[in-house]
Amino acid sequence: MINLKTTMMKKPYIITLVLISILSLSCEDYLVEEPRTEVSLASFYKTESDARNAADAMYEAIHDGTGNSMYGRYWPQIDSATDDLITRRQFTEWATHTVSSIDRWLENTNQFEALWVGVARANDVMEYVPLIDMDEAAKAAIIGEARAFRAFCYFQLVRLWGDMPKVVNSVSSLADFNLPRSSVDEIYNEII
Repeated sequence: MINLKTTMMKKPYIITLVLISILSLSCEDYLVEEPRTEVSLASFYKTESDARNAADAMYEAIHDGTGNSMYGRYWPQIDSATDDLITRRQFTEWATHTVSSIDRWLENTNQFEALWVGVARANDVMEYVPLIDMDEAAKAAIIGEARAFRAFCYFQLVRLWGDMPKVVNSVSSLADFNLPRSSVDEIYNEII
């Protein structure tokens, strides 16, 4: 005959043992997740289509489709600091050709950031596309496009802000963010 009192006293121990067994067996696989919102550089560059998409993404850095992007409504403003624009109005530093690299317009429209994102994306293309098994002519065209785009971004950076760090490789560690400034001439020698 079953002793009801003994069974009731053992029940919490049995339940605890069963729960510990279940939890210890199921947690490891359950907690390992593949990131679904971001793709690492190493896992992205696999096909010719990936290479083309990465090259296209370089251009998105300077024109994201909004009116506030670098090639949106503000792009003509950059020429305002040159003698290409002549105006009778003398009410701003843009009209008098005295704009400086710390002008609030350049900061508010993220020109500096957009150009550096473009440099970083071009460097990624130049570093990872050569590793892809694809048509050599298409590969050379994409790498050439990345070189030209990086040169364009650097040209704009040094034209507006002067000496810049010379970043010619994909950024892979925090040390890559602490590079010294290179002279405008060094940058031009790199991009030409």
